[in-house]
Amino acid sequence: MKTKKFLLITAMCCMLVMSACEKKQDDTGNAGNVSRETTASKAEEKSGDTTVIDVFSELNVTFEGENGSGKVICEYTGDNDFIKYDVEFKGDRNGRYKNGDTAVVKLDYSDYRAENANVFFKEKEHEYTVEGLWGVILSSDGYDFSECNKALEEQIFDKERIHSNFIISDLDIGNTFWAAYVDGKQENASWKILSAEYEPIQGKLYVPENSSKVINYYYLYYKATLLCERIEGVHPVDPNTKYAIGDTKEMTFLISEKTQNVFVEKDSKTVKVSPEAYRVATKGGELVDAMSMGEIYGGMNYNKEYNDNFDEYFENFSSTNRGEFYDIEIQ
Repeated sequence: MKTKKFLLITAMCCMLVMSACEKKQDDTGNAGNVSRETTASKAEEKSGDTTVIDVFSELNVTFEGENGSGKVICEYTGDNDFIKYDVEFKGDRNGRYKNGDTAVVKLDYSDYRAENANVFFKEKEHEYTVEGLWGVILSSDGYDFSECNKALEEQIFDKERIHSNFIISDLDIGNTFWAAYVDGKQENASWKILSAEYEPIQGKLYVPENSSKVINYYYLYYKATLLCERIEGVHPVDPNTKYAIGDTKEMTFLISEKTQNVFVEKDSKTVKVSPEAYRVATKGGELVDAMSMGEIYGGMNYNKEYNDNFDEYFENFSSTNRGEFYDIEIQ
């Protein structure tokens, strides 16, 4: 009888212990697995005062460094201690920004600590446009090319330059030249220059694709309008030609100058040309002009006239170049 009583008491004790354990588990919930996500909805569920912060309205964001390897600088101007001591601001591609990029600044913090501090954020990341980086430019947005154009123009009209494929003195009044095309048709002809006028028509910034050495090229294009007289030359005159000896004709050609790695200084939007970019070394070590580039419409079709269709001309020129071209308007 005593044995039966003992077993009954033991069973009742076990039931009481199990009931207490279950109650304790219900009271604590998932204490060992607290969610780390901080959201506005959780803020509404919490008791006590909560703070929802528009942190990016109190954040000064600037960019520093050289174009292409810029860094984001963040300065928090608010007075929230949690943000001051527990939040870091990080750029998505810090150290690799170039002007014109979209930079995403993100908040880096412990959701668990923020929730315990009753701090919640209106945004956890925000986009900014990268600007203010210096060095070689990788796009044309927002830059002033007037100084750069002036430097290239001086090169175009420098009659004293040497080691050039083309110099402007070749087009002086009284000089002669040979053309392979007349009015778009192939015809070998010699001409004497009676007058010459020049007009700037377009600038072009070219950023090559995956270039490890040259980061950009800049071209300045001028239209040369020549009044010419047909003269005797080394080639016999075709009796069926449109222009006989002594006839005059207005002819137009494109000439251009090229440089590389145009840049801006810190806190400046004015594009400049490096003096060293004017010259490059040849195989023999002799320095020659790097900017001397006489562009004639038609590419390989030597001395083919320009037909006032710059887009058509440039399509021929750029078809073999992999990279990005930017139009620069001439002021």
